[in-house]
Amino acid sequence: MFCESSRLTVTDSEISDFQRSGVEGREGSNITLLGTQIHDGGYYGVYLEDSALQMEGSTITNTSTGIKTARASLELKRCTLERNRNTGAYLFTTTASMQDTRFTENPSYNLLLSRSEVELEGCFMNSSIYNIYSLYSELIARNSTLRDTLKDAVHSIGGSLLVDGLVVKGAAQSAFDLNATEFVVRLCTIENVGHPPSGYPFSAFYMTVSRGEVSYTTIRDVGFAYLEMVRSSVQCWISRMEGAGRFSFALDLNSSVIVVESETSRPIPPGGGGPQLLRSRG
Repeated sequence: MFCESSRLTVTDSEISDFQRSGVEGREGSNITLLGTQIHDGGYYGVYLEDSALQMEGSTITNTSTGIKTARASLELKRCTLERNRNTGAYLFTTTASMQDTRFTENPSYNLLLSRSEVELEGCFMNSSIYNIYSLYSELIARNSTLRDTLKDAVHSIGGSLLVDGLVVKGAAQSAFDLNATEFVVRLCTIENVGHPPSGYPFSAFYMTVSRGEVSYTTIRDVGFAYLEMVRSSVQCWISRMEGAGRFSFALDLNSSVIVVESETSRPIPPGGGGPQLLRSRG
């Protein structure tokens, strides 16, 4: 299906055996997919350029990239992107909202972002090299679960990151690898990370030239250190950390700064007391 400067609604349908795109929208098209299955195709389940997509209760499987967008807006609710051959969704200069959506077994990236603004709520991701790979993007993730990656659960270069109520388990490298990123990690649980099948163990957080806050977060069973920092600064507020492989708290490198407030210190309510680097849009 191809749309150019058009409006398209597809309901309770099946789209398969296509060469390029199951659904393609260009030049200001507005596409709505409801209860639709897109599978067994070529490059993209959905391709958007200068267009908008609302997708609810739909599934994309066995394409090269489930969704690819450029200069687009995207809204996903209760969708599944699974077992695509490369990437679940690749968003370039896109504004996106994703709720209660599953990204599973997309082998390279479950979610790949470039210069985009993305908000996740209640999403689940597992079984990929990276669950989220973010380039110069603004990412907000709430009440979501990231599991079982061959590398990092979240890898961010530039931009900003706010995560609240995230569960990260089974990342073979780091839960968060942050390069030149401003971040807030709050009310999260990080378990069983930094244990690659072979080679040197990794830390829960690896930060290069980054700045941010970790608060009300539990970190346990880490291969190397809780926080590994290069020219970075971090404030840790009322967090619990236990079971690091080599360091009881943090490895501080090369002009880094860490400020720690223990669990016995004056309580700080969520959202207060620490640096406010990010806030939700709207």
